[in-house]
Amino acid sequence: MKVSIHILSSFILFLILLPFLKSWAVIPFISAILIDIDHYFYYAFTRKKLNFKNSYIFFNELRKNSKKSGAGILYILCIFHTYEFLFLIAIFSLFSEVFVLITLGVAFHLILDYIDFLTTKANYRKSKMFLHYFKIHKEERL
Repeated sequence: MKVSIHILSSFILFLILLPFLKSWAVIPFISAILIDIDHYFYYAFTRKKLNFKNSYIFFNELRKNSKKSGAGILYILCIFHTYEFLFLIAIFSLFSEVFVLITLGVAFHLILDYIDFLTTKANYRKSKMFLHYFKIHKEERL
C-alpha cells in the first residue's frame, strides 16, 4: 500500500481516537506509519545499501511491476509485519498502556495491508511469519 494512503488512513484513525485518548492518540498514529521502516531494513540488508530514497524507489517499482502477469509469487520479510512481532507487542501490552496504543496502530496498519493484498494482483507478498520465510525455497524470496 502506498505510504500516502497509510498516512491518510492513520490520520483518520487519529481523529477518531482524539476525543477519547486526547494527546495519546498520536501513539497509534505514529506506530501505524513507522512500522514501514522495516521495508528500509529489508532493502538495506538484502541490497547492502544504506539509501532511504533508493529503498523507497525500490518498493514503489516492485509494487508497480509486480502487477504484471506471468511472474511467480515472491516473498519478502518485513520484520514488523509479522505475526511474531504483533504477538510480542501484544504481550508487552499486558504490562504497559503505551504498548496497547502501539499495538492498536500496528494492527490497524496490518489490516490496511491485508485489504490492499486482497484488492491488488501483486506477485510479491510480505511473509507473515519468520518460519514461513525461512522455510520457503530461496528462489521464492525476493
